[in-house]
Amino acid sequence: MIWLAFRALPLLGKLAAIVAVITGIGVAYGVWHHKIYMKGWKAHEAAIARQDEKAIEATKRARSRLTECRARGLRWEQSTGECVGG
Repeated sequence: MIWLAFRALPLLGKLAAIVAVITGIGVAYGVWHHKIYMKGWKAHEAAIARQDEKAIEATKRARSRLTECRARGLRWEQSTGECVGG
């Protein structure tokens, strides 16, 4: 049925129909590809956010050790990463 309607079109109509079909396929592929790309991008962003949270927690733990050391009246030895007296 579609083939008969296509064959009945004049040459310019056939060309326009072919261009419309190719454009439709291209747009559909573009939308699909963009959705897959964004899914990967969001997964990548989530992984970075998890790493950032781990780094933030490690920094908070280190800062609390430094704060505790100073609160006890000691000094922090930067080269060893330890609290020392004096």
